[in-house]
Amino acid sequence: TITGGTPRWIEAGRTDIAVFAREALGIKLHEAQIELGEAVLRNVAQYYELHWANRSGKTTVVISLHMHALWYRRGVPEAVSRSDHENRWMKTEYATLHLAPLNELAGRAHEAIQSVIDGTSEAQLDRDTGQYRDAPLAPMFAATRERDKTGADRLFLRCMTGARTDFRSTEGKARRLESGSWRFITWDEWTQTENPDDIRSILFNRLTARAADYDAPIILTGTSNEDVEHIAHTVAHRVHQVV
Repeated sequence: TITGGTPRWIEAGRTDIAVFAREALGIKLHEAQIELGEAVLRNVAQYYELHWANRSGKTTVVISLHMHALWYRRGVPEAVSRSDHENRWMKTEYATLHLAPLNELAGRAHEAIQSVIDGTSEAQLDRDTGQYRDAPLAPMFAATRERDKTGADRLFLRCMTGARTDFRSTEGKARRLESGSWRFITWDEWTQTENPDDIRSILFNRLTARAADYDAPIILTGTSNEDVEHIAHTVAHRVHQVV
């Protein structure tokens, strides 16, 4: 719980992902995670590609960036008054998007976020003390499962700022994403797409179109394999790589 007024780190965390992750969520990012986070916050490129090994912190930095975006409504001009905060800043539609080839894979990030909210994530564990670090902003978020108008179950991350993260799959060439605009997009395990030849279409047509309204950055995370090496090579010419 935040007490005693607004902590200084809240303002510092706006432009410093390491401060936000550590002070708000109890997560200590390593150097490569910070490098990626800083590049995204500085808007260095539209596309980013991560080739990290398993359990190297890909999901941790991705969810930190989503939570940072929702809390600060990254990209929306800051409020200049209380009325501006209530009538414009809070009411501006704000959403980010996390994708995976299958809903089950997208759900893994949702589960990881829930553990951060619960304060039980391995990323929050201080190895020196054996204790979990405090995460004062965690109660400001809720990982939910909701039924939409079609009767389908949907996963969301909701923040008290009114912003949300949508969790979706790219099945069927991501046709279900034909409408909607997002401020930040992540595509996890993109190399596991059932038909590798669909990757170019999903990334450069579907996702880029959905990102266009806000020049939203798109992060690709996954391990390359023989089936997608030729596509990864093409993608590499258009992304800012963080190895």
